[in-house]
Formats: sequence, structure tokens, C-alpha cells
Amino acid sequence: MPRFEKRSPMPASADDLYAWHMAPGALEKLLPPWQKVRIVEGPGQLEEGAIVVMKVYVGFVGLRWEALHRDFIAGRQFVDEQRKGPFRRWVHTHRFEPQDDGTSVLCDLIDYEPPLFPLGRIGTLAIRRMLTRMFEFRHRATYDAMTAKAPLPSS
Repeated sequence: MPRFEKRSPMPASADDLYAWHMAPGALEKLLPPWQKVRIVEGPGQLEEGAIVVMKVYVGFVGLRWEALHRDFIAGRQFVDEQRKGPFRRWVHTHRFEPQDDGTSVLCDLIDYEPPLFPLGRIGTLAIRRMLTRMFEFRHRATYDAMTAKAPLPSS
């Protein structure tokens, strides 16, 4: 099964990085402007068992994506797992790794199985390119927020 990983040093503690991700509105700040995604429903606060429902558009087709949030470790990690959506399997682990100097490393690990896998490497390569571009944006947006000491996101 394919795995995608993106790691970036962040100029903030793991606790601050985690708090920023837990704040209402954080997901919206992490959505790249070129991706057509609409949050259909979601909790005011992410917590164990919270479900976020999005509509993700591929061309003119809107696909429902339902993610269950679980495995929260305050200040260190949480996981979102697709319950319904375009992938056969999608498990996204968000890790916030403390460093000795008070900074942290943001780590996104995604284990996924594309639709109709294993039809070939073409779909997997296209997904990897999409994930690389999306997480470059997300990590840059997070770094900028941490550098600016920006207030927590709000909806």
C-alpha cells in the first residue's frame, strides 16, 4: 500500500503547533486555493470520534468525503481516517514532534489505497504529485502562521 510522508521543521513548540491545528477554522486555512473543497459539516472542536464531511470536486464532479478523527494524543498527534470517500483506504496521521531547542517537526503520514488499486502505477504517481503539491502548501501555510505568531484560526 502506498505511503506519503511530508516532514518540515516548525518555529514553534509541538504543543503550540497542535493547538493551532485543533482550533476551529484551521482546516480551511490549510486548503490550497486551487483545490475545490467545501466543508459540509464538522464539529466546532476536533476530538475523539469527531466526523468532518467535505465535498471534494474533481472537475465538475463533487465527491463526498467523510473522515473520522481518532487517536488523539494532546500536543503530539491525531489521525483522520476516511469512512466514505474517493479512496479505497486513507489514513492520515498528523504528528507534532518536539525538538530539544523548543521547536518542532510537523509530520504528515498518509497510508492510502487509490480507487481501483492496483490498476497500475499511473494513478498512484498522479496521487503522489497531488499530495506533494498540497502538503508543500499546507506546511508553508503552517510555517507562516507559526512565524507570524498569528492568532489561532477562527471560522
